Amino acid sequence: MRNWTTFLAVLLTTGLAPPAAIGGSPAVEGFQPHRASYELLLIPGKGDGSVASAGGRLDFEWADVCDGWAVKQRTRVILGQSQGGELDFGWALTTWEAKDGLAFRFVIQRFQGGEVYETVRGDAELESQGGPGIARFEEPVAREVALPPGTLFPTDHTFRMIDSALTGNPSLYRLVFDASSETDGLAAVSAIVGGRIPSDHPATLDSDLIANLPSWRLMLAYFPPFGEAELPETEVDLRVFSNGLADDFRFNYGDFALRARLMELEPLAMPEC
Repeated sequence: MRNWTTFLAVLLTTGLAPPAAIGGSPAVEGFQPHRASYELLLIPGKGDGSVASAGGRLDFEWADVCDGWAVKQRTRVILGQSQGGELDFGWALTTWEAKDGLAFRFVIQRFQGGEVYETVRGDAELESQGGPGIARFEEPVAREVALPPGTLFPTDHTFRMIDSALTGNPSLYRLVFDASSETDGLAAVSAIVGGRIPSDHPATLDSDLIANLPSWRLMLAYFPPFGEAELPETEVDLRVFSNGLADDFRFNYGDFALRARLMELEPLAMPEC
């Protein structure tokens, strides 16, 4: 499961001009820092039947910290297997991203049975908007990865997707570095914006933070960063609101699928910078 803020060396936008740089983004201007918790549930009838049950929790925080955007996410998933036995796994991430979209720091921990078995730590930077860059991993193995021109970091990418919805552009295809994937942290992400959802359509949680706001169904497909894979490795769709909040995630991993329902939501104060 990827970071919601959680993508080809050549940029593609299916014939549409890309949204404006992050500094002039309407999505940034309307953003609401927040903390949210989601209940994870198995979606019946999806996959190959190897997973009989699923549950878990996703806790998410997205804050404005003056010089950048700070994101924290912690996820635990428990899968009951059809042939017996249970898988208990999860991950936690802490990231910081500069508001100009040119610098990124990350720490990702992966858990099995409640114990940390891997830590991924490092930082990345881009030379300029649309330019190339470099990612430096400190853990688990020290190494450097070249970032192709046009690479985006996850928060910049998220704001651009919301801008696409606000401006009526139905699709965005970009290379994103979020450090989480096995392909050097890079993924090619195809984002399709569905039609606007009526403002009175209820969310899974009654909250003044999202009441009567514009929202859209957003569909994401994650592909390997290079090559010509016909099918995505992971598919995610969700309801995204104009202020950056999200509800009703659906994660399709092929052999099983999960839904994340918004259960708790609270605003975070804007900092005094």
